[in-house]
Amino acid sequence: MHVAPTTELKALLRLAGPLIASQLAHMLMVLTDTLMMARISPQALAGVAWGQPAIRSYRSSAWA
Repeated sequence: MHVAPTTELKALLRLAGPLIASQLAHMLMVLTDTLMMARISPQALAGVAWGQPAIRSYRSSAWA
């Protein structure tokens, strides 16, 4: 059975859409955190730079 590529693409985007939106929202949140901390102090920015990967690793392993 042959399925048109556009049909497959629509189905793929319907399934992947929420994941794509979630990843973009997370990237925007990290960017916002970084910009806000950069206005406070270099130490706060360093804390965010070290803390974000640690939190992301914890969440990835905890929810896997």
